[in-house]
Amino acid sequence: MAETDKEKLNKLSPVSLGLIIGSAVLIIAFILGILYPQYRRINRIKDDRVNKTIRLEEQKRLFPIYAQAEVLAAGKFEPVLPMPERHPISRNEVVGLSGVFNRIALEAGMVLAENSLDIDTFAQD
Repeated sequence: MAETDKEKLNKLSPVSLGLIIGSAVLIIAFILGILYPQYRRINRIKDDRVNKTIRLEEQKRLFPIYAQAEVLAAGKFEPVLPMPERHPISRNEVVGLSGVFNRIALEAGMVLAENSLDIDTFAQD
């Protein structure tokens, strides 16, 4: 049987053999020239899609922070602290200031160590 294949191969004319080899070369050239670039382009598109999906997820997470920062940046900045309206305290209310200071310190989680309400010390350093 092996002899019959060799005989058939020997019976092929050089033109037929050239056509078979040429067809095989054309098929390989078609695959390399048309299909492989398309395959590479599809892979690039897939990679681009994955990268854009990742970037979109990052932006979804960062958008609320960006929106807050944008609102803060748009707000008017006053470098001076707002000063409350001042009004004088009568001498009778000065005695109760020690308790007020102590209460404020306790609300802030601190202990008032010393409190001097001698009005004469304000006139001096």
